[in-house]
Amino acid sequence: MNSISTYAFINAKVRAMRSNLLSAAFYKSMINAHDQLELYHLLTQSRFQKRIEALGYHSAAEIEQQLFMEEVDQLLMIEKYSREPIQSFIKGLLERYDAEKLKNVLRCWYHKGNVQFHPIQEKIIYNMPVDAILKAPDLATISALLLQTPFSKSVLSALPVYQTHQTLFPVELAIDRDVFRRLMDVSQQLNRKDNQIVRRLLGIEIDIKNLGWIGRFKTYYQLPSAEIITHLLPQGYRLSIDHIRKVLAGGSLMEVLMEVLKDSRLELKADMDDVVALDTMEHFLYEILLEEAKHAFSQFPFSVGAILGYFYLMRIETRNIRTLFQAKGYGLTAEQTDALLVY
Repeated sequence: MNSISTYAFINAKVRAMRSNLLSAAFYKSMINAHDQLELYHLLTQSRFQKRIEALGYHSAAEIEQQLFMEEVDQLLMIEKYSREPIQSFIKGLLERYDAEKLKNVLRCWYHKGNVQFHPIQEKIIYNMPVDAILKAPDLATISALLLQTPFSKSVLSALPVYQTHQTLFPVELAIDRDVFRRLMDVSQQLNRKDNQIVRRLLGIEIDIKNLGWIGRFKTYYQLPSAEIITHLLPQGYRLSIDHIRKVLAGGSLMEVLMEVLKDSRLELKADMDDVVALDTMEHFLYEILLEEAKHAFSQFPFSVGAILGYFYLMRIETRNIRTLFQAKGYGLTAEQTDALLVY
């Protein structure tokens, strides 16, 4: 199947869908909202109107779940109008939402129904026995309950580390590693140009994830460097395994980040502490991801670029809305809030 027949219709559809994403002017209105209630009312004037109005004004966490399911619905629509091999790739993207759903359910299980965690019940790809998982006595039982999904082995593989540290962090890492591995594998079915686009965009996201994980490993865990590397995602875009090894061997995180960014426009100060440097780097990588996603639309039209670009624009939009609700909850100023967004 050639590129034109594979992408002509679906890319036109995706480009039309992109026009419904929040504009810079709409972000300014949300930034200047007085509180979370005003944010809620503003969202009822956007493409999220039906979902938000059906929910009513609830907690920010419940609104975030509606945004999550809106992303799923958008991808399901794209999948419906797609052909192979892009259809299998979109299913790989959808599997990521099942992975997020599972991690959310596991947090509910771990925290014994703590009200800050709300399990997502809707089916995405796999039938997941949410209620049975919440009642399970241990992770081994949960792994058995997930045998009809790809996540059973992920959970089981992380069981020894979980038992040692009694935290879900290694379990979530194992789930993410397997999901990204399968997504990279299915991208091999695409042509060479498409594969390059996938690896560039996914690579930037992998950098963002690895940065956050390195920070948590250095702060909370005392694992050997070789073991920590096995928990991280390979195939990053800027942050290579060699950079990671250097940090884990005792090297300065600031020095490594400055080396990684030496050919970029971002400037880090040598006296920044690691936490500030990581936050700065993460925000910068999200800016790069946003630029790459937008650029994907201006590339050769008969490629995976528009689809993957739209996927990341949706993800960043949801991140921005979540950040806005958090900022209003903490009473941040409009200027402080604006600095946290990427748009």
